Amino acid sequence: LGLSHPPVDGQRVTARFYVFKVTADSARGSLWLGLCDGEGSCEAELRHPVLPDLLGTGSSLETQKSRALALHGLFELSWEAGAPDGTSSGALRICSFSRGPCREDLESQLRALVE
Repeated sequence: LGLSHPPVDGQRVTARFYVFKVTADSARGSLWLGLCDGEGSCEAELRHPVLPDLLGTGSSLETQKSRALALHGLFELSWEAGAPDGTSSGALRICSFSRGPCREDLESQLRALVE
């Protein structure tokens, strides 16, 4: 994720990723997304309130997983440290998401700049 040192609790980073894997965590009511930037990958938790805002409310788990697999864009991730006693390790949490512009939009913007 471009971090030159171990992350600290609450540290945020924004990067472009696509989702290549989705795993449901029914105990936490969240989804774990496998994110890839084309060079490396990581896993981050998508939970309330971002999950229903992004994938819709009232939809089935399978529908949410399908929608999550279609995501490609800018993910803002936050590092959450594990328990001080070492019983759990730290993890990445998805704080926000914004879609990247589609190819047609980028080409249109490029043509406008060149003209």
